[in-house]
Amino acid sequence: MIIKQIIIFLLMTFFLTGCVENNTEVESDFETIVDNNETAFSDATVILTTNSTTITLNEDRVEIDVTVIDRLNNPYEGGNVKIIYPNDVRDGRDIGVFTNSVVMVENGHAKFTYTAPKNISENTTDIVLGFYHDSDISAVKQYTIKLNPEQNQIVLTSYKLQDSY
Repeated sequence: MIIKQIIIFLLMTFFLTGCVENNTEVESDFETIVDNNETAFSDATVILTTNSTTITLNEDRVEIDVTVIDRLNNPYEGGNVKIIYPNDVRDGRDIGVFTNSVVMVENGHAKFTYTAPKNISENTTDIVLGFYHDSDISAVKQYTIKLNPEQNQIVLTSYKLQDSY
């Protein structure tokens, strides 16, 4: 019985010593790489504080705040946030207007001002836009403008007056 315990003890000692030696050898084969380059963490991420708004009045104005952070969740500085307009704009749909379609990022924010169409009753289909930082067009964040017009609104029209004498 004592011989059996001695054999088990010796096997366990050899086994554990071998594992420790193997681990030590493996660890010594790796180099520790430290990346001190801050630009490695500077990819911009766009965050929308809300992903939709509802418009009920003709020519209603909405402020859209776009937050931009880096990989470390710090406010991102530099570059621009841009808009991707819906495809039906190409077909002539009036979706309203933005004061700027490109806004520079300052202190991690880009603010857009949107004005709804003159007559939102003409087409009440949702307007789906995209916002992205110019460093990565593939990371588009979707924003929806829902049109729910109040009834009996006055639609203002511009007229050109002509004189005849």
